[in-house]
Amino acid sequence: MVKHKLSLIILIISASGISRSPTIIIAYLMKEYNLSFEKAYELLKTKHNKTNPNIGFLKQLSIYEEELTYGNLEAEEDKK
Repeated sequence: MVKHKLSLIILIISASGISRSPTIIIAYLMKEYNLSFEKAYELLKTKHNKTNPNIGFLKQLSIYEEELTYGNLEAEEDKK
């Protein structure tokens, strides 16, 4: 179980809120709270159980997770 205290309220409006909007929210959680895709997805699913990004968005989130992970590692190496 992910235990993060989220005190920010975000309103995202979409027709069904199943794929596109959850993808944006997952990406936001990954970036702002340094969560893996899996943990961000789990967290959102507890709040919005209709979450189901399509396969294309899932691939993009996977790529984004790698960029966040390896980008952070490269930034740390550059500081040394």
